[in-house]
Amino acid sequence: MTFFLMKEEDSNIELEEKRQFRRIPVNIDVTYHFNDIFYSGTVLNISENGLFLSTRKSLPLNSLFVVIINAEKKLLKLIGRVKRSIKNNGYGDGVAIALFEPPGEYKMFVKDLKKTTGPQLA
Repeated sequence: MTFFLMKEEDSNIELEEKRQFRRIPVNIDVTYHFNDIFYSGTVLNISENGLFLSTRKSLPLNSLFVVIINAEKKLLKLIGRVKRSIKNNGYGDGVAIALFEPPGEYKMFVKDLKKTTGPQLA
């Protein structure tokens, strides 16, 4: 089990430079499939090409898995790769996920979220 911890000031600079899209703060319950087992988690922020998944299940860095979002009577199935893992003693534990070729329906879902949410995160 590997966790990566960064100082907040270091991680903010690095992430701002790498991030293509602004994150939208959300609270969306999801199901994800890893190693033939389904788990539950909560998406805490989302963008056109990634998301942060709060979960107590530790996922290995660079592992691939499927995230399923129940969006307005449609199931959005997304393939993601773990880019970063965070462990904060129960609060904010989770993984940063880069999505592979997000489908158009997902991009529309994110676009609609942008219209209905407040300020976006850097």
